Amino acid sequence: MLKKMSRFCAVSVLSCSMASGYEIVIDSTIIGDFMRNDSSQVVYDLRKNLMWQDDASAKTVTKNWQEAIDYCRNLKVSGYSDWRLPNLEELRTLVDKNNLPTIKSGFKNTVSGYDWSNTRLADGSNRAWVVGFENGYGDDDYKSHNNYVRCVRDSK
Repeated sequence: MLKKMSRFCAVSVLSCSMASGYEIVIDSTIIGDFMRNDSSQVVYDLRKNLMWQDDASAKTVTKNWQEAIDYCRNLKVSGYSDWRLPNLEELRTLVDKNNLPTIKSGFKNTVSGYDWSNTRLADGSNRAWVVGFENGYGDDDYKSHNNYVRCVRDSK
C-alpha cells in the first residue's frame, strides 16, 4: 500500500525510486495529486487518501440513489470490499473543467453524465446531490431517478 508519494516522478511510471526510500513498481500514471493504476482499474487521490473505482462499470452502471448505496457496499474491485458512495464534497474534488468530460485526468471510464453522491438535501426531501461531469456542476435529483455510480474507499 502506498503511504507516501512524491509528485516529482515522471508522468508515466513503471519504476520510481523515492527520496524517502520507497520504490513504486506498478503500471501507473501520476497527474498532480491523482495516480491511476491501470492493472487495478482504480485512481488514487494522494492528497485525500482516497481510492476511486475506475473500471468499465463506472461508465455503464446507473442506479437509483438507494441502489447506488447498496451497489457500492457490495462492490469488489482491486481486492477490496469496503467501497462506499462518495459524499458531495469528495465527488466535487474530481471535477476539472479543463477536461471533457469534466473529470480529473487519469480517469478513463467516465461519461458526460451525472454521478450520485450519498449527500441528501438538507430539507429531508426525496432528493440527493449529484455531480454532472458534462459541465462540472453540482445539482440535485430525485432519489428514484437513475444516475451513474462511482464508488470510493479510504486508502489510508
